[in-house]
Amino acid sequence: MRTLGARRRLHGWVPLAVLVAAAGGAAALGLTGSRPAPSVAQVLDSTSLGQTMRYTARTVTRSTNPDLRSTSSAVGSVDLRTGDGTLDTSERSIGYSRSGSGPTVRKIEVTSAAERTVGGRLYMELPVGGWIRFPPAARPRPGVLGALSGYLGALGAPARDLQLVPAGTGLVGGVPVSAYHVVVTSPVDQCAAGLPVNSDGSPALTEIWIDRQGRLRQVQTEARDRIPPPPPRIATLLPTPPPAGAMIETTELRVTSYGQPVRVEEPRLRVPSPTEHSSEFAVAGCRPRSVGPRHSG
Repeated sequence: MRTLGARRRLHGWVPLAVLVAAAGGAAALGLTGSRPAPSVAQVLDSTSLGQTMRYTARTVTRSTNPDLRSTSSAVGSVDLRTGDGTLDTSERSIGYSRSGSGPTVRKIEVTSAAERTVGGRLYMELPVGGWIRFPPAARPRPGVLGALSGYLGALGAPARDLQLVPAGTGLVGGVPVSAYHVVVTSPVDQCAAGLPVNSDGSPALTEIWIDRQGRLRQVQTEARDRIPPPPPRIATLLPTPPPAGAMIETTELRVTSYGQPVRVEEPRLRVPSPTEHSSEFAVAGCRPRSVGPRHSG
């Protein structure tokens, strides 16, 4: 069976650009006023002082092509000091399947996944039941970047030249917050540096909301992409041509609490042996732009 859908974040250590929230989001929420903008480093440091975090996330992919549309939601918790945490996700997308020489059937697929990080080791639940453990090299880093890199948009590459531009104040989950647009002040080689970009090379939109303690309360990003159709000679060989077209992926991460206990039970492996399981994931590289140097992933 071949499953179609938007690119998905598997866990925090994979640098997939799972991106959030729209430009003008602050205005849409009716936010007004501002305060002096902190640096990105200050926001990350203040967030780490929360020690533990519980959060929710939602990603929506919109497109004029129905086969490219999808939604996913997640509930997670993490100890920012150790990296231990939980993540449970559910996704709804379009898929195709066929049995033998029968016709290809288009259907809506709903899938779920679960991840646990214990003692620096990452575990993932298999669709058929049971758990596998990833090698030590795959362990998520502690701290905000290690735990949430797939949801942070431009904040995921804080070594670059980033500036927070005040966008008003308001409430997130009943908590007073200040909103900021994340602006890339030096966009050269931004994709190679890990910053999320649109398919045309422009910066993806990122907006954050922080509370009075300077901690993250919400992150929103928005990225635009375009999938070209396959060459005709390839398309004729496929039972169902892969979907093509433009799409917009928006993601919202919302922190629901800080300082609450995070307890993670070590899953029982499907095969009770010391054998390690690993997988190789393909990550899209940077696309060349019409001007400037070429990049390759």
